[in-house]
Amino acid sequence: IMREYSEEFLGNPEHDGPGARSIDYAGEEPFRSFERARAEGRFRLWHYGLVMDPLTLGPSQRTVAVVDGEVFDFLFTNMVTTNDEGRVVGEGGRTDMPFTAEAIDRLEPRISASSLTLLRLAWRDRHQLLAV
Repeated sequence: IMREYSEEFLGNPEHDGPGARSIDYAGEEPFRSFERARAEGRFRLWHYGLVMDPLTLGPSQRTVAVVDGEVFDFLFTNMVTTNDEGRVVGEGGRTDMPFTAEAIDRLEPRISASSLTLLRLAWRDRHQLLAV
């Protein structure tokens, strides 16, 4: 999950490439900061399941992350608007999107059924997910 945030939000190259170098999660940024925030309970993660995509036949994890606002601002100060997989798109051209039932409904025609289900489950569980 940390690698995905590093790649997708911070624009870093794929961390699981063919090289033999392993990641030093305790000493290398942004992983050190991600782990510190997780240990402090300010970057919380939930695993909702493992999904097999019929188009790629590859499994993917379905997770939800809740990051405290000031921690998000710190961790993603250098958030990119584009990465190797495309553009980060939010409402009205912004790079963020409110977590509302209406926003989830607007995404329906653009995302996979499993991703849509995850968002709807997270919306259902929002009170538990946001409880500190």
